[in-house]
Amino acid sequence: MTVNVTKPAINLRSELAQLKLTGPTISHILSDALATNALNWSAARRNLPVAQSIAHATWTILAYNTLDYDNLGELDATGRFTATAAGKYSVNARSLLAFSAWPASKAFEIGVFKNGTAVAYGERWNTMAATTTYATTGINTTISLAAGDYIDLRVIQNQGGTVNTLAGTQNWLAINRVS
Repeated sequence: MTVNVTKPAINLRSELAQLKLTGPTISHILSDALATNALNWSAARRNLPVAQSIAHATWTILAYNTLDYDNLGELDATGRFTATAAGKYSVNARSLLAFSAWPASKAFEIGVFKNGTAVAYGERWNTMAATTTYATTGINTTISLAAGDYIDLRVIQNQGGTVNTLAGTQNWLAINRVS
């Protein structure tokens, strides 16, 4: 058995007129949000397409020198992000070291440093036995920042000598304000 139901036609213009809206309209709300930058939150991404030397046993700031985007101008070519507004920021980064010989029991790690102090550590890559390979690490975290706070990403490795990052876009940093 089939039942056919017909819906009455709706005149949207007359329905909206009957609402008799009071207070701010959608256009006023959007205008106010744009004026206060509520819809223009931090969104920045840089990568490191050239090899950077990472010294043995030294936290080294990754100098993400190639801009992908930065809507508020907060992420400079040295890899430092300076917040223009207080909030929580999503920080995502990846680093890849060039093909190198690694002795057994060695590591490669990434960290987020806020105002010069470590506040979060990412994945720790380790060798179980001597090997020749690429080393990779990454981080995905959320950091609370006040206006004027800065963060940078640093890596450390203990391979026994200086190792370079792999030239290309495999080394990158993306930061977005989430609240």
